[in-house]
Amino acid sequence: KAKATELGVSVIYNADQTAAFFEYLPSKTLHRTGDKTVWVRCGGKSKERATVMHLGDSNGKKFPPFIVFKAKPSTVPQRREANARLRNGFGITVWNEVGPLEQHDNVQAHGNAKCAGSTLLSIGILKYYFG
Repeated sequence: KAKATELGVSVIYNADQTAAFFEYLPSKTLHRTGDKTVWVRCGGKSKERATVMHLGDSNGKKFPPFIVFKAKPSTVPQRREANARLRNGFGITVWNEVGPLEQHDNVQAHGNAKCAGSTLLSIGILKYYFG
């Protein structure tokens, strides 16, 4: 605290990223009414991971989370550029679900091929938090 005062720093920020694991919950089961065994249809991947960035400051303010999901980029260059510019790296179909959730839950979600940081993503995080 003495060093911050010496340097004239009034607010100190602390950022941390962590992995968040989640499961796909099936929406359909394959069974007849009354069966004792219920088979659940699964698409191969039942567990996935997202990277979540948390930010707080020395005044106790907590900022909304910044979440990065693994998303395969489009093979079409024009579409890939549009997805990055307009939909945070998500395709149109996924964005139709993610976009409203961003506004409703006050989070920022991005799609990235590696579900990890990159230079452009770091710039996006800084713009999101600091304008």
